[in-house]
Amino acid sequence: MSLSCRPRSLCAAAASENAPLPTPSRSPKEQILRDQHRLVLDSIREGRVEDVLDRKDSPDSLATVKELDLQWVNAGSVHANGSLTMQLRVTDGGTVVPGARLTFRFARPDAAPFYTQVATDAGGQAEMKIDMDEAALPDASVLVQARVGDRTATRKFRILRVG
Repeated sequence: MSLSCRPRSLCAAAASENAPLPTPSRSPKEQILRDQHRLVLDSIREGRVEDVLDRKDSPDSLATVKELDLQWVNAGSVHANGSLTMQLRVTDGGTVVPGARLTFRFARPDAAPFYTQVATDAGGQAEMKIDMDEAALPDASVLVQARVGDRTATRKFRILRVG
C-alpha cells in the first residue's frame, strides 16, 4: 500500500507514534459501497443474512408482472417440402398479442445471415418460411426478437437434426 503524504514530516511523526496513517481520500460512492459491504459481511457472521436482503419483490408481487414471451409452436417439425418453417406465438402475461413485430435472423456458419420480418395475426401467431435444403440446417441458429411498443423479448433457437 502506498500513501502519499505531504508534508513528509507529518507522516514520519504519525508513524513514529504508532498512530494510524492517514488514509487517502475516498469518493462518497466508494465509501457507501465499503459501508454496505461491511454491513453484509457483519450480518453473515452474525447469522442475520435475512436482515440485509431486499425483500420488496415477493412471489405474489412478481406474479402480477406481465411479461412478453415468445414460444416456438412447431419446434418438433420445422422442415418439410424443401422449406424451413417456424411458427411462433407471442404472449403478454399469458394473453396472445396481435400485431407484434417479429424480426428473424437465420445464421449458418458457412453463409451470411438472412433477415426477415413478420407480424403476428389476431391469434398472436406468426410464421416464417425460408426455402432451404435440410442438409444446410445442422449448426444453424435462429435469433427471433418480438417487439410490442417499447417492450421486446428475444430468443435464440438452435436447429438440430432429430433421428
